[in-house]
Amino acid sequence: NDDPLLAEVAASAVVTAHNHVLRRWLRAGGQGDVEAQLDHAFSIVRKTFGTGIGAGRTLSTAPPPAPAAPAQVRTQGEVLVAVARTDAPLDEVMRTIEEALRNKQ
Repeated sequence: NDDPLLAEVAASAVVTAHNHVLRRWLRAGGQGDVEAQLDHAFSIVRKTFGTGIGAGRTLSTAPPPAPAAPAQVRTQGEVLVAVARTDAPLDEVMRTIEEALRNKQ
C-alpha cells in the first residue's frame, strides 16, 4: 500500500509550494497579491496530485463517517518566526533571536 508514501509526497509538495511563494513575497518586500500567488501554487499541487492518489480505486457506497469534533484553539505557548539573510553572521542571528525572546513579556 503506497498511501502513506503518496500522502507524504503530496504534503511535501504543499509545503514546498508555500515556501516558494513565501520566499518570492519576502524578496519582493512584502508586496504583491500573496493570496493569489498561493492559490496558483496550490492549484498546481492539486492538478499534480489531485487525481493520482485515488487512481484505480472504487468509490465506497458506505455512508460518510460522522464529522470530527471542531478544532480547538489553544492559547498556550508561543511561536517565534525569524527571518535572516543567508549571509548574516550566526552570532548576530542568535543575538536577535535571544533579544526577541527576552522582550516578549
